[in-house]
Amino acid sequence: MTWAKIDDHMPEHPKIVPAGPLALALQVRAICYCARHLTDGFLPALMVGSLTYDLGNRDWPKVMTDAELWEYDEARSGFIVHDYLDYNPSKAEVQQTRAAWTARAKKGAASRWGRRHENASKHTFKHPRSSVNPRVNHHAPVPVTTTTQPGSLPLGGNGHLHGSGEHSAPNGGAPLESTSGRRKSAALNTTADFRTFYEAYPRHKAPDRTERAFRAALKRGATLVQMLAAIDVQRRDREAGTRAGEFVPQWPYPSTWLNGGSWLDESRAPCPAEPVPKDQGADRQEFLRTMQAMRTKEPKAFEHTVRDWTPEAREDLKHEIDSIEGGT
Repeated sequence: MTWAKIDDHMPEHPKIVPAGPLALALQVRAICYCARHLTDGFLPALMVGSLTYDLGNRDWPKVMTDAELWEYDEARSGFIVHDYLDYNPSKAEVQQTRAAWTARAKKGAASRWGRRHENASKHTFKHPRSSVNPRVNHHAPVPVTTTTQPGSLPLGGNGHLHGSGEHSAPNGGAPLESTSGRRKSAALNTTADFRTFYEAYPRHKAPDRTERAFRAALKRGATLVQMLAAIDVQRRDREAGTRAGEFVPQWPYPSTWLNGGSWLDESRAPCPAEPVPKDQGADRQEFLRTMQAMRTKEPKAFEHTVRDWTPEAREDLKHEIDSIEGGT
């Protein structure tokens, strides 16, 4: 989004006052058009009608040129908004500013992700007796006594040795993983799932806010497989609309998509009978593995994806997935 700059003395300008308040409104519209489309002050003649449709039947190009607010550009068949570049940045300046913003945003995002993984690795639960596998006790089993003997350490509840940081399992087995360790492991898994979602979503914006929305969606019952399937279906819908010449709005921000539960949206266009043709070897096999996992873990998402396929395509997919499962 760009911003148009207008002099606050413009309503009382000697060129504006004689032309009237409607000319002021048209001038503001023209400036906004040039700023939005980065035309460096150029207004195509074909666009004049869309800017003056509700301003009466006056010959507005003549009014604006007579008032020296516009200048006719015969070579390009349009008008130049007078002194536009004296107050507003050029297209090159805007693009340079946007590139700098994008670079800073990417650098900040990379820094945030790096700090998160560094902190996660520092706080990963590790058993004090083993650096190989925190869940395996490599020492010989030690019987657990339930009564306090002379010279022995007193046992607390659940086999916890007072003064130690370990939880002993019954019958001298491997120490139990702490609750905080399980929470941290789950948090790491959720972070990995979010990165998978964020990379698959077509529009990247506000990763921190998006991650909060992603975690909230998981609490409401959504799953990663369901979201990825919905993104794929909606991408094909948009491509079909574009090919048909329809107006297709841009993807919403990922946090908006998540907060609105858009993974449950109805499909706008039928899904193709064969998303990945059979003769595409490795791509087809990857597609089949994805559909197999979806049918097993998310049957509703699977049915939503194939509901508009032809009966023959659904039957072929079922046989191929069944053969994969039979082979494994």
